Amino acid sequence: MIDTAVIDVFMKSDVFSNPSAVQHQWNYSDSPVWMVIPAAGVGRRMQANLPKQYLSCFGKSLLEWTLDACASLTCVDHIWVAVLPDDARAFALPLARYNEKVSLLSTGGGTRMETVRNSLLELASLGSRFNKSPRVLVQDAVRPCVVASQVEDLITNLGEEGALLACAITDTVKQASELTSTSIGSEEHIGNEEHIGNEEHIGNEEHSKKDTLVVDKTLERNRLWCAQTPQAAHFDVLLNALNYCYDNALEVTDEASALEHLGLHPRIIPCDSRNFKITQPYDLERFKGYLCQRFLQTSSFELTSVDQVKTAEFPYR
Repeated sequence: MIDTAVIDVFMKSDVFSNPSAVQHQWNYSDSPVWMVIPAAGVGRRMQANLPKQYLSCFGKSLLEWTLDACASLTCVDHIWVAVLPDDARAFALPLARYNEKVSLLSTGGGTRMETVRNSLLELASLGSRFNKSPRVLVQDAVRPCVVASQVEDLITNLGEEGALLACAITDTVKQASELTSTSIGSEEHIGNEEHIGNEEHIGNEEHSKKDTLVVDKTLERNRLWCAQTPQAAHFDVLLNALNYCYDNALEVTDEASALEHLGLHPRIIPCDSRNFKITQPYDLERFKGYLCQRFLQTSSFELTSVDQVKTAEFPYR
């Protein structure tokens, strides 16, 4: 529970950055690399009493772990964290330790698409000062295991139509439909239009106890990839794609989908399973194990307490 006095101070403060006033030695003749981290979600699937980006892990919020990883990327010039205007927890983020590389934007919306679009609209004036359009990476707030070499590959191979990190599917993939209790025995299926590989629908919480999922067919996995982040595009291209989706009431759950609606074909940059997203409670346990493993790999002494992980510095490579 956050003290109401803290909220009052937060609302009256100038905690959110004016993009044009950010202290940075911009080279306006170049194309900067900006990272936007949408952090306005509520994390319903985590089944927690606060947004998942603020869940604590070894003394830091998941968002802080993500910022630690992303701020260490030398290929990224500046990071913009997009939060809701009344997000008091954002006020408590220790941004000073990132040496002015990280700024807050009060551009959080009801969906990921709205948050990213709002952020780009806020940054448009600053972006127009550059001779070349800024390159924008969009990173999940709860994907803290980003690998620097893979992000560098993403930027190097960006191209004109965008690019994204993606992980090859190794499991056999089934397309399913709902078989309701009223149709059991009659084999009347209700089609499932969910997109395969979209993490937003993992789990069966939307199905009633009387509904059963049945296999329609097995998909050819050689051409299927799990979209991950960062996802990247040139500033103007991405903003045009998000504006198109917004104007036409198209719902998209990632930036690559928005680019696809413009007829573009973002490049897939292969990454590995280390770059996982913390979505379900067991993902948090997996991340804790990852941190302990990293600690042991980078320390010359034995881990005697998980508290040691709190102050550890990990090379995100």
